Amino acid sequence: MKRATPGARGLMGGRLAIHLAAGHLAASIVAGSLLAMSGCASSPEPQFYALFASRGGNFVSGPLQIQLRRPGLPGYLDRPQIVRQEQPGELELAGGERWGAPLEDMVGSILAQNLAERLPKARVFTESGGISSVPDAQLEVDIQRFELTGRGAVELVAQVAVHWPQALSAERLDRYAFSRVPKDRSTLQLVAQMSGLLADLADGIARSIAESKLESRAEVESGAEPRGDGAAASSPPSSASEPAPASEPVEEEPPKR
Repeated sequence: MKRATPGARGLMGGRLAIHLAAGHLAASIVAGSLLAMSGCASSPEPQFYALFASRGGNFVSGPLQIQLRRPGLPGYLDRPQIVRQEQPGELELAGGERWGAPLEDMVGSILAQNLAERLPKARVFTESGGISSVPDAQLEVDIQRFELTGRGAVELVAQVAVHWPQALSAERLDRYAFSRVPKDRSTLQLVAQMSGLLADLADGIARSIAESKLESRAEVESGAEPRGDGAAASSPPSSASEPAPASEPVEEEPPKR
């Protein structure tokens, strides 16, 4: 039996080390690929959603230029993810379900479309849009709640102020609260009910604007002093302004001696 020479043993050891290193490298590549695949499987492609406008009734307001100021939203809603609050004080964020645009911008845009649908003679534009015009009415919307709650309903609570910069109509501040129950717990149903709630809010705002215009018109026609006007009302002329009748001359008696 022949023994391997020291040189041969060194050559064989070197080849074995090379094979072992190659095996470790292949195992590392496979493990990295598996981790990458598992990471892709746990992070699906995000799905994007958008609110949409809805048709509604017509309200008589006359030709108006209406500016919708940028709506206010709670901070916890101002994020890309769709928020649910099914437990009081606990928020649920759907990581793969996101809004297609900032929620604040979508709410303003859809609300303006809904108002234009309900006030056909008015021109509605948003503060953040590309139109710059002197408005007859300004709307400020402060949304305090707009999400799915633990009661199983989607709720919208908002305060709306109507200002008339160029008129003598009184300003209005109204509070609105609406709720809708989705048919199921899908995100599509959630988005549909949120869109419907914005339509309900537009109905209330359009009705408020129409009522304000009717009240202002009635005051003008009746001659009453418009609310908010500091001018004094006209009054009939007083008797002091009428000329006094001429007095007859009185003869004086001569002095007695």
